[in-house]
Amino acid sequence: HLDHVNWQLEVRRQGMNALLPWLAKHRDLTKLLALSIRIDIKNHRWADARDKLQTGFAFARHVSEGDTLFQNLVGIAMARMMTDCVEDWVAEPGSPNLFWPVTDLPHPLIDMHYALEMERASGDFTFPELGAMRSGHISAQEWISFVGAIYAEISQIKLPPSKHQLYGTLWAVLLYPKARTYLTSRGLSDEAFNRLSVPDALGQYFIQSYDEALDDVYKYNGLPPYQAIPVALAAERQRSPYSRINVLAAIIVPSFSKAIFINTSLTREMAMLQITEALRAYAAAHAAFPDSLAELSLPIPNDPMTNKPFGYTREGGTATLTSAAPDGYRLRDGRVFILKLAAP
Repeated sequence: HLDHVNWQLEVRRQGMNALLPWLAKHRDLTKLLALSIRIDIKNHRWADARDKLQTGFAFARHVSEGDTLFQNLVGIAMARMMTDCVEDWVAEPGSPNLFWPVTDLPHPLIDMHYALEMERASGDFTFPELGAMRSGHISAQEWISFVGAIYAEISQIKLPPSKHQLYGTLWAVLLYPKARTYLTSRGLSDEAFNRLSVPDALGQYFIQSYDEALDDVYKYNGLPPYQAIPVALAAERQRSPYSRINVLAAIIVPSFSKAIFINTSLTREMAMLQITEALRAYAAAHAAFPDSLAELSLPIPNDPMTNKPFGYTREGGTATLTSAAPDGYRLRDGRVFILKLAAP
């Protein structure tokens, strides 16, 4: 009954180390709710099942409204449990038609834009040394501390100070020649590079290649999914050699296109359920499925993966609704709904 939920996360202070221990419990509660809905559907307690579906979809949306991509993904998983229940509802003989309730759900149900912006900023929240790099000056001690912190983040093992010194020196030896090549290729003269201290040269190389690698992918966050998914996937596969050796960028970048695809798959599922209910309404009035989706009197959405109509065929009393996998994805990442008219 609250207007909104504030999960009181510490992402801006703890970055990637912020804990979310309650998420697993919420997912388990949704499993129990889905079981209860299925029992109501089998017993044709439609009003009870409807109210619980409302609760489940709202629950998933509220859980997803946070600062982390992980919250989005858990919210999506919870919402998929609810769409599975809607499929059971649709398949149950005598079930009321849910076209308008499904249409009235928010589209997209889970809005990932803010969480992806926070994901883009999570490196700065986790490693304060990035701020020093952006200012143009980082001390040798800050560089050593930064390298040690990255290793600790990757390995989840707290390293002794002696290891920080070792790794910091090793990185400096390996990256300094690459820093020269990178910075001079982007307009810095050799003379200006030589005036930089070793930590400053390493810092400028690291922060610029880091921002470049993330911007090459996260700039697509403002595009609709059917445009963002293919170009983001291509960008992740064709990253520059400089961004590949930037360890921090390698941790953060690869999640983007997959996250957008997973959320768009949920939106696609809801759209296909909406069309399914439009087909059921048509069949109830005409005792047959239409020859094409254009014959439906109810408004239906396009495939969010392509922004084009869904695939549709009819053979006798069987209708098939399809959505192909986007370019670069596996065949099984497509979706197929097969509808059969019940025997009279």
